[in-house]
Amino acid sequence: MTESAYARYMRKEWELFKNVPTRTQLLLDVAEGLKVRRVVDIGCGAGQEMLPLLENGEVLGVGIDVEPESASIGRILYATQFPQARVCFVTAFAEDLPFDSETFEVVICRIAIAYMNNRAVLKEIARVLQPNGILLLKIIHARYYLREVWRGIKAAEVRKIVYASRVLFAGMVYHVLGNQPAGLANGETFQTRWMLFRELHKSGLRDTGRLVDDDAVTPTFVIRKVEIEAEPPASNHKMHSRFANESRTAAELREHYLIERELADRVRKTNKEGRRHLYTEVYDELYRRVPSHPQLVRKETPAEQSRAVAGRLKMLSRFLRPNSIYLEVGPGDCALALKVSQSVSTVYAVDVSEEITKDIQTPTNFHRLISDGCSIPVNEAVDIAFSDQLIEHLHPEDALEQLKNIHACLRPGGTYFCITPNRLSGPHDISQYFDETATGFHLREYSNSELSDLFRQTGFRDIKIMLGARGRYLLVPVWIVSGIERLLKLLPVKRSRQLARTRLVRPLLGINLVATK
Repeated sequence: MTESAYARYMRKEWELFKNVPTRTQLLLDVAEGLKVRRVVDIGCGAGQEMLPLLENGEVLGVGIDVEPESASIGRILYATQFPQARVCFVTAFAEDLPFDSETFEVVICRIAIAYMNNRAVLKEIARVLQPNGILLLKIIHARYYLREVWRGIKAAEVRKIVYASRVLFAGMVYHVLGNQPAGLANGETFQTRWMLFRELHKSGLRDTGRLVDDDAVTPTFVIRKVEIEAEPPASNHKMHSRFANESRTAAELREHYLIERELADRVRKTNKEGRRHLYTEVYDELYRRVPSHPQLVRKETPAEQSRAVAGRLKMLSRFLRPNSIYLEVGPGDCALALKVSQSVSTVYAVDVSEEITKDIQTPTNFHRLISDGCSIPVNEAVDIAFSDQLIEHLHPEDALEQLKNIHACLRPGGTYFCITPNRLSGPHDISQYFDETATGFHLREYSNSELSDLFRQTGFRDIKIMLGARGRYLLVPVWIVSGIERLLKLLPVKRSRQLARTRLVRPLLGINLVATK
């Protein structure tokens, strides 16, 4: 009897798994230290993902799939190749698992969740998983479907384009509205880490890392079941639920927040003349009073710093020439400015404080200058001015004055390249853990349309937005990105912010504004 195409596919996947030792070792490494007695594979196919734990015959494996043929092929393969394995197969839906609560120490679900009701499946997984148990979850990211659209366009395959586009639309609806649309793309949807964080948190599951076998289109996450904590006070809960990758304690974050907000309020309440020397004072005071501040304690490895600087250099490269005069306002640790100094005539690094860079050795063509937050104390015409995460730290009145001063110091035809976070996905300062709008040293965050209007007020022309990644960048008209912002503003504020923070939308909104004098 001739096997079906699906059966041949399952046999092929079985052999592929067996012939890649690193895949078998990954599961053993993740489960190390955990006494595993039972493992379940959801959307199991032939059940090959359980093999590393079942080979010794001590662990019971259960395969779940909606296709009865999966169970038939899985039983045959295990019986003929691993007869010592304790394994069984069940035909069932993952949204309603036929097991008692806290049955399994390990749950595996690779790719299949894209075709299921995500919220219901994760809730069921959390139910059957034992406390401190592990879920290995492989998702299909939006990048996969974007790639399929592109492949469909190149191959002129209309069916592929329509299919991938429907899934992308369904995923966008899911991310924006918070409910997975069953009637679109047959319920299929993409996932993102942000969406997973939202759904996992509701079920008492926590993302604890990614496996090295993952890639950009199908990342794999290691997830643990934890005891759901008592609801903390409102402000602390916002901090707790927004991000899980902070190395500082809640007490340290709150202390930083209270100090920074106190100092920021001092700036906001001081008149223009009083602010001229206040920026230097408050930043120096912040670094003294918050010794755990990331700018002081976060030390990038040479490789990390090199990658970050290389990324910015690729964005700047089209504007730099050997005879260029380069101005960086708010240079931070000066890593980028020092690198640029190797390929241009002169570099000016202007900041309000020397606290971070006082011990840095600089070359002869590198000039470090202190500003009052508005002035640009450079006495020659500049070819390219650059700032990264700066303008949001200025009082709106001072931001306008600084822009005028940068415009004045540029030569005719000179360029100002300004990078700043978009307020639609904010706040982006320490208040992100506590407030809905920026209340720390981000005295005002902007959208692309708001900032471009401010640039026009100061006399800049030919304003564009740089979009791209991985060394490939394109200058596009502001109206393209402003159109996306206008669409987001039509949504409720909470949903708009959630969508703006997704990996799919956030790169489109990040403000990389390039303006010519």
